[in-house]
Amino acid sequence: MSSSQFPINKSPILTLTREPCLWIIEMHNGEDNRLTRYLIDNALKPALDIVEREWKASQLTCHSSSGATNASSDGRGALIITGKRSQNKFFSNGLDFASVVKDPGFFPDVYNPLISRLMSFSIPVHFGAPWPLSLAAVARAKVSDARTLRRLSLEGHRFTPQEALAGGFVDVVAEASSSEAVLTAARTLAAEKAVNARTGAMGSIKETIYRSALEDIAKKSPIHARL
Repeated sequence: MSSSQFPINKSPILTLTREPCLWIIEMHNGEDNRLTRYLIDNALKPALDIVEREWKASQLTCHSSSGATNASSDGRGALIITGKRSQNKFFSNGLDFASVVKDPGFFPDVYNPLISRLMSFSIPVHFGAPWPLSLAAVARAKVSDARTLRRLSLEGHRFTPQEALAGGFVDVVAEASSSEAVLTAARTLAAEKAVNARTGAMGSIKETIYRSALEDIAKKSPIHARL
């Protein structure tokens, strides 16, 4: 297992850890772990570049004539993005709106492309995100029941883990509420889904099934979405 920290040669706010067929991105951007332009451009995007490059390298090894069959080069892969594991509180406390409102390019140039990239990433991704237009598009793509979508987006309902599982917008519920228990459950799910990356077609399939959401994300729009 190896790890890298970002930004390189500066005070780190993100750690990328590698495990067999699995990459884990942990964000530790202060106590609130807010998704800022600096975090996205200087830490999250470079980390995603490395994940994608390393997974593609494993694909090339898998399909080469060498016949390599070890677990790190058989084409499987999954990514987990988590918040500050020592806090046991939340993935992120959202966006830094004081800076966002002063930065008209934040959503069209930084945040929305990030969400679009995660939605169409080449391997399975498990992550959370705040609620501007881009996440509204994700919600519409992931939650098919209209009542559940209203409760989620308009009523601010705090779903229990079991309610979220029943609503279909989480895949599994951890047995305990600590960060490590959640990460353990995510590892187990990632290991199950990693095999889906072998063909190399997952990104293209995601672009097809999430086309409407990706088109919405690409639009230049206000900070908040209407549902």
